[in-house]
Formats: sequence, C-alpha cells, structure tokens
Amino acid sequence: MKLLDRVFRRLGPLGPLVAFFIIALFFLGFARLGLVGWLWGRVESVDGLWRVLGYGIRMDVLLLSMFMAVPTLGSLLLPDGKKVGRIWKVSLTLWLTATAVFLVFMEVSTPSFISQYDSRPNRLFIEYLNHPREVFSTLWAAYKANLFIAAILVAFTCWGMWTLNLRMVNGAGRWGLKARILILPLALGLLFIGARSSFDHRPANPSTAAFSSDHLVNELGLSSGYSVAYAVYSLKHEADAGRVYGKMAKDEVVQRVKKAMTVPDSSFNNPEIPTLHTQIPARKQEQRLNVVIILEESLGAGYVKSLGGLPLTPELEKLSSQGLWFENLYSTGTRSVRGIEAVVTGFTPTPARSVVKLGLAQQNFFSFAQLLQRQGYKTEFFYGGDSQFDNMRGFFLGNGFARFPWLLGRLR
Repeated sequence: MKLLDRVFRRLGPLGPLVAFFIIALFFLGFARLGLVGWLWGRVESVDGLWRVLGYGIRMDVLLLSMFMAVPTLGSLLLPDGKKVGRIWKVSLTLWLTATAVFLVFMEVSTPSFISQYDSRPNRLFIEYLNHPREVFSTLWAAYKANLFIAAILVAFTCWGMWTLNLRMVNGAGRWGLKARILILPLALGLLFIGARSSFDHRPANPSTAAFSSDHLVNELGLSSGYSVAYAVYSLKHEADAGRVYGKMAKDEVVQRVKKAMTVPDSSFNNPEIPTLHTQIPARKQEQRLNVVIILEESLGAGYVKSLGGLPLTPELEKLSSQGLWFENLYSTGTRSVRGIEAVVTGFTPTPARSVVKLGLAQQNFFSFAQLLQRQGYKTEFFYGGDSQFDNMRGFFLGNGFARFPWLLGRLR
C-alpha cells in the first residue's frame, strides 16, 4: 500500500485520473466477462472469446480516453490557488463520479436490453427516453427485480465513487507550473492516441470490433456506454430527408412507383407493402449459377469501351460478355457508399446519412445476401480498402454476408 501511495503521489494532479482510468477499465472488463459467460453459446460458436476481450480493451481505452480529456486539461492548466483549486476539486470529483454512474448504469441496463432487443443499448435506448412514462410502466411490469437491483447499484456507485474520488482528489500530489506545462503535450498525446485507437487515416468505430456475422457477439467488444455515446454522435448526421422533397399524397406516390415498375397489377399481392410483388422468371435455371457483383469506385462510363468510352478496361470488357451487362442502370448519390447501399440492399439513396452507418440498419436490414443465403448460397463481401471505413464490415456482417475478407493489409 505504501508503494501504491508513493506512485499515486508521484503522479501529482493526474493521480486521481490514472486511478479512475484503471478502476473503470477493470469494471468494464468484468462486466464484459459477465456477458460473455451469459452468452457463451453464441460466443463459442464463432470462436470469439479472445477477439471479444481484445477488442473490448481497445474500445474501453478509447471511451475512457475521451472522458479523461477535459479533466486532464483542467488538472494541468488551472491555477493551483485556494479558491480556484477548491472549485476545481469539487468539479473534478463531480465529473469522475458522473462518469462512473453513467458507465455502471449502462452496463446494469444491458442484460435487460439484450433480452428484449438482442443488442447492446443503442439508438433505441435514446429514442425511448422521449417517452419515459410509457417505458417505465413497461419496465415496472416486466422487470421489477432488475429495476430494484439497478437502483441499488447506481446509488451505491454514486456514494462510493464520490467518496473515493473526493479522497483521491484531495490527496493528490502537487506539481509546479513548469512541470504541468511540460507534461501537458505528453498527456494529451496519449489521450489522443487512445481516443483515436488507430494509426490509419480513419479512427476506430463500432465496425472495428466486428469480426463475425453475429451482431451481438460483435457488440460485446464494445461497452454499452460507448454504444450509446456513438448513437448520440451519429444522430447529428441524420438530416430529415423529407424536408428537401415536395409534397405528394401517398396513394399517388404508390401509383407512380407501380407504373414505373412496368409489371402487371396482379403481381402486387400485399396491401400492407404496396410495392411488394411476385415475378415469375421466363426461363427456369436448372443449375444454380454463381452470383458475382463487382463494384468499382469512381469508374465512369468514359473509361469503358462498351459504354461508349475509351478502351481502358479490357478485363471488364471480357466479363461483360459472360454475365448480365446493364447499360442503363443508375444509382444516384453523392458518394460511393450510396451506390453500394443501392446495389446491395435496393435502398434508394437519400439526402440523409447512408444506411450503412445508421444504427437501426446494422441488423435485419434487407440485402440480396440474405435472400441468397435462404437459397443455400455462401455469401462473402471482398473489400479492397480499410474494413472499418464507412462502417463497411459491421454493416455487411450484420446483414447477410457470412464473411468479410478485406485486402488492404495484404496489399501493403
């Protein structure tokens, strides 16, 4: 204990932050182990134990590094005078205690949320906060014991962490101004690396922890606090796409779409889904064929001879004579991911954020891979870039693609 006390004092004003970081890291790790034990059948079926634990440490460090940025700045930059120092100590204690309560509350809420939605708390968790009365009445009817246990744990966390944090903050060693200024770049640099969790051109995101087609096992590598925080961050990117369109009656919209589809009215057989229809193939294929779709980013018709362009794609020209070659098929959008979502899911790109990134589209979102799986096909999505770019790996593994081999690391 004396050794730990000496180390703590040597860390000066950063001592309480380092201690809290370690305590929170252990708590999140133990909470994850509990979920792994509870869901062991699913974790074992994808051989995911060590990946879940490894990604878990990485993503927990990411989350805690973000939480520690503001208190680190305050601890090293604010004057150490009596009045300012006293106010800062109370503020720091509040910050650390609130962070602890948030982390504990999210993890305590997780088992019930998983039981209901087969997912860690996510955007749905936030949306339900807009209807507290209805949500609480539902929880009270089905989860009285869970609510009681959660309330006790959160209250105990609040009291215990306030007491512990206040003791650590008051007992922290003091550094002179020169020492604090010198250590500031190093401390912020370490937090930046921890929060980014990647030396690639893209920081880590939920897709970083995706490695299997079981979305829940992938999410075990995250924490519920991170999952909800990321959902809040993503909400600001979701513009109301309807505002940019004119007004039209729903019946007229449906009629226009049906007319553009050029299929008989008798093909539409579900009034609840008015555009759902059945198409009978003109010729039955006796032997199933492989289905290979090649997506080329930023490849315009001006570079393809068969489309009236320059003869710069001889291999693509060879393929054009061996499969289906659509010369007038378009997918509008501002970025490549819009074309990908349109081709893979049939979802028309909108002015809102791509569905590849939206929280509610990360599982049970239709893709042709799901359709082919039901027909006995093996599905893979080979990607020649960074697998976490635009949340590619997470989206496709969660929506019908059994494997997501990525080639960037091999090409290097």
